[in-house]
This record gives sequence, structure tokens and C-alpha cells, in this order.
Amino acid sequence: MGILKSKAYMLSLMALAMDGSFSSNFGGQFMKGKKDLTPEEFERLKALNEQKRKELLLKKGMKEWDINGIKILALNRKNAERKVANILRDL
Repeated sequence: MGILKSKAYMLSLMALAMDGSFSSNFGGQFMKGKKDLTPEEFERLKALNEQKRKELLLKKGMKEWDINGIKILALNRKNAERKVANILRDL
């Protein structure tokens, strides 16, 4: 029973370490969470993430449509008009 407990304990420790829950216990120099970022850094990373997402979608064949002053990424005009209608409905 002692070996089984130690294996379960080690597995749980490995899972926590992979989860990143121990980052504060190990200095945290490798993992920087949202709490550690300044608002300027967070906005910069958010903009960079959005830019990379847009580039990926454009690479996959999406097109950028400008309908009623709203820019939408969609496969075709009909899909873009439907997305704009949903956005305006939710406002």
C-alpha cells in the first residue's frame, strides 16, 4: 500500500507541475501569468494574438469584408452579411 500511495503522490505532483500550478513555488521566472503582466503588456499581447489569429484565418481562405462599417472575416459575402446581422441583433 505504501508504494501505491507514493506512486499516486508522484503522479499528482507531476500533473500539478505540468498544469503550471507550481510556477510560483519554483520562482516563476519561466511562466508569466496574467497577474504578473502590466496592463500595457497585456494589451500588447492581446493585439499580437489577434493579429496572428487574423493571419491564420486569411491563410485558410477567409476574406475580410467591410459591411456597414463593421469589418468581418468570412468565407463569402453571404456569410459576412449573416455575421453582421447577428452582431447588430445582439447590440
